[in-house]
Amino acid sequence: MSPPPSTPIWPPARKKRRVNDENQPPETPGTPTPRTTKEREGELEILRLTSDEPTPLSRRFRNGFVAPSPKTPSHQPYALASTGRKREKPFAFPISTAIRPLDSLSHAEWNALAHKYDLLKENQSLREYQVEGANCIISRKSDLCVVAPTGAGKSTLWTLPLLAREEGISLVVVPFTTLGVQGENRHRNSKIAATFLCSGNASTSVLERIAQGKERHVVYACPEMLETPAVARVLHSTSFQQRLSGVYIDEAHVVLESISWRPSYSRLHLLRKVLGPTIPFVVMSATLPERYRQALVLYAGVRSDFVLISLGNFRKELSTIIKSMQHSARSFLDLRFILGIAERTSVIVYCDDLETLTAMFWWFFKQLASRRLPVSWLNILHAGLSDEHQKRCIDAVNAGRVRILLGSDKIGAGMDFPSIGMVVQFQCRGLSLVRWEQRKGRGARREGLTSTGVILVEKSMLGDSGAPTVKAPKSEDPGLLDLISTDSCLQQCVDKWLENPQRDELLPCSQCSNCNPHLQVVTTHYTFMLENVHKSTSRSSISEKDSEKILDDLKTWRTAQWDAGWKDWPGYGPESLVSTTDLGEISRRALAITTIDHLDAVTSIPHLLELGPSLLAALQASITKHGLQDDNSDDEDSDAQETPPSIPPSSSGPTTLRWSVPESPLTIAAAEGLAEQRKHGAGRKGA
Repeated sequence: MSPPPSTPIWPPARKKRRVNDENQPPETPGTPTPRTTKEREGELEILRLTSDEPTPLSRRFRNGFVAPSPKTPSHQPYALASTGRKREKPFAFPISTAIRPLDSLSHAEWNALAHKYDLLKENQSLREYQVEGANCIISRKSDLCVVAPTGAGKSTLWTLPLLAREEGISLVVVPFTTLGVQGENRHRNSKIAATFLCSGNASTSVLERIAQGKERHVVYACPEMLETPAVARVLHSTSFQQRLSGVYIDEAHVVLESISWRPSYSRLHLLRKVLGPTIPFVVMSATLPERYRQALVLYAGVRSDFVLISLGNFRKELSTIIKSMQHSARSFLDLRFILGIAERTSVIVYCDDLETLTAMFWWFFKQLASRRLPVSWLNILHAGLSDEHQKRCIDAVNAGRVRILLGSDKIGAGMDFPSIGMVVQFQCRGLSLVRWEQRKGRGARREGLTSTGVILVEKSMLGDSGAPTVKAPKSEDPGLLDLISTDSCLQQCVDKWLENPQRDELLPCSQCSNCNPHLQVVTTHYTFMLENVHKSTSRSSISEKDSEKILDDLKTWRTAQWDAGWKDWPGYGPESLVSTTDLGEISRRALAITTIDHLDAVTSIPHLLELGPSLLAALQASITKHGLQDDNSDDEDSDAQETPPSIPPSSSGPTTLRWSVPESPLTIAAAEGLAEQRKHGAGRKGA
């Protein structure tokens, strides 16, 4: 007899759909960050970081994001919703007049408009390329491609054309939510409205206000958001299209960099079909060589006859250092020099593997604590963290409270931090030259500042017979391989691959470690050692058996401390206070440890200031308990009997010296004769 059929379960269990939206960050394992003091409560919230011992990689990461499998979205991109419900219609509002082409304005006229609407300060003036670009946009004759250095004011281009009209909309496509929030905040107190369209800010009232187009309005959105049916009601709206001044693809190099893991960028050409060919598309970046520009024509719908304004990405205030890693990547010892740099300026450390980045966070946390430096100097930013944490982290960096910021490509192109003095790339496998130059450009974003970009190159990328080369790059970027392996000027290498305009500059330059090796000094870690150290005559070592007794006592002390004041910390056990390894070091050196400085020299205790006094007391009690006191009275008696070496009597000498310059040959001869007489006289006296 066959068994009865199993009872079906309804509704059937379905796997959770993978998120394929940059606005909804991927999931990461969750471990709360320990809180050390009340002051840090607002600084390090629950970060959802992995443990101190990260597991082997089980997922692949792309630029700091979990790489999703490319899937077709459930809706048709840029189309009005029509499945399973009544077909939605675009917003409809009465239209007064549509935007028309305008004649070019002079430099003085643009400056006057920029000052009138507080786009510039009194002593500032627009740059030539900004005026040229604005005139191209208002003429509406062609698309525009702008290549200009980071921090050169490219974002002004989507605001200037609005000043020449009473009404108008600039649609800005940004790669990251942080850029959208940053752009919206930039216009908060200005005379131009700004909205960042995202899943949390896409209500009907917000969309209707944008579609009406009755004001000067800058709209920021990520490409995933533009594809949604809700935003399609705005894009298909006649009133919106007739008020649209231009579509601006900010950080346009991202289109080619991310089409394999963000397919929404490969579908931007559909936006051109919706809006029509008459609305100018403006693409801008600091790094757009020919291959990247052709990708914009293919994927973003930019017309092939676009106008190109290219200033290159060279900035004289930025230096570059290429340094081979000397230690294992998991030890993070090649990053020790950053601890000294952080006392003077802020540092960004990039790493595209989130598990390595998390382990790096805990390493820096312990290093800062062991050096009694503020752990609030440290923070981390990537797409797996909450939006609230990302906002608070960015605010802390802007305020100068964070000195060491660890991050992925989330701290990417367009992020404007005011006082970054160094940018470090930890390992470069999978990195492109374009993305590195964008990251280096986060430094020195204010006038008068300088910054240094450092690439720490892993051993597998250099010197190995199987390492990739420029001629055989495998899956690596040839431009970056050339940069990390060349012996010539690094800036010339960048100029060649990024097709920067030629500059009148003499070699050697002063901005790269190949031409100016002295730059490497900042990446050197020094260990200070005492000279002429004499071995103490007192007893400083104990037997292994006695060391084990002290270790047992210290473990008992640790458990009591944890139970008294630390057990309520989530995920925080006795081992988190003082590791067993550190307790072992203390027990072996028990007789030599008498101060907190001694503890600091042999351990890495995160809460040393809080636990140090109690730990020293417990150590001394254990030594006394087992009768291991350092009795050096015999040594002291013997030292007292020793006669110190006598100090040789000092010879008498003149209390005042007066130099006399001979004025003639006679005085010179007289002086020589006097010296000879004194010499013979001294000889007779000695005899």
